[in-house]
Amino acid sequence: MALIEAELGPRPGPAGVPIRAVLVCQLISIHHTGKATLAEAWRLSAFSLSQAARKRLGFDPTRPYPDNPHACLADNRRFYRAFDRLAALLDPARNDYRARLPQHEADQYAIAWHDKHPERTRKRDLLQDIVTALVLTPVRWAKGRGYLAGFHGDVGIDTTAAPSLPTAPSSPLHR
Repeated sequence: MALIEAELGPRPGPAGVPIRAVLVCQLISIHHTGKATLAEAWRLSAFSLSQAARKRLGFDPTRPYPDNPHACLADNRRFYRAFDRLAALLDPARNDYRARLPQHEADQYAIAWHDKHPERTRKRDLLQDIVTALVLTPVRWAKGRGYLAGFHGDVGIDTTAAPSLPTAPSSPLHR
């Protein structure tokens, strides 16, 4: 979070939804639903978190009002805009990724991701550092809390932000 907050810096206007809260909701969504979509993360933040948890993450604890579809839509848009701020900040070549581009335009965006321009290189490196931290932090916590103490093999780490064991720790290979 320190990397992200340093890059975002102070911004004009209302604070909006903290990016930290959006990322935490995505990690919780991955854990509970197996999905890393913003839609699932928002649903979880809006309808599954307690008021105390919402307040601790920086959300308005009284919103959204489930019986008011306009309030839900506004809350959803704030959530998406928070993630979009981060994506816009870190993307070396911002474009609409949902649009199908002609090959010559797609090539220009691909070049922007792989060229040696100092600012683009800095953004790519920062993005890699953030992704690495998001993937490794839960594993470090699990190891620090002793969850992997009975496991004597290698721990594989994939993008689900959870350690994956090739065989169960209780198998004869690990005794």
